[in-house]
Order: sequence, then C-alpha cells, then structure tokens
Amino acid sequence: MGSYPGVPSRRPASAEPAEPFFHLTGVRYLTMYVVDLDGIIERGVACGGRVQRGPVDVGSGVRVAVLQDPDGNAIEVVDGAS
Repeated sequence: MGSYPGVPSRRPASAEPAEPFFHLTGVRYLTMYVVDLDGIIERGVACGGRVQRGPVDVGSGVRVAVLQDPDGNAIEVVDGAS
C-alpha cells in the first residue's frame, strides 16, 4: 500500500465520543453552503435535529452553525460565504 500526503499511515485508536465531534480524529461532518441559515436551523430542529454549536458570526457577513441530525450526524451549515 502506498503513502499518500495527508493520510495517516495507520488507523487512529478508537475512542468513545465523550467530547463533541470536532475533538475527534477523522472526518466527522459535512459542510453545506446555504442562503438562509436561520431557516435551515428552524427546519432542521422541526425535523428532530438539534443545534450543536452556533450560529456564530465569523466575519464579513459569514455565519456558521453545526447541526446534528436525529441519527447523530453533524452538518456544518455556512451562510454568506462566496
């Protein structure tokens, strides 16, 4: 098996997710760019999801929130990014 830049040579040790997803190793979420962050949050919560973090203003009119769907998957939602 070859070596690839940015890819660990061995699998990280398994860990129970005691901390939020962003404290763990590996890809844990999907980022979606949207136009109506508040509307997305409202609809996500109405469908059984929850707000895990945010929304947060990160500058230049860009706002970010992390939602968790009913199955525990994290989705970062970004509004205002070009």
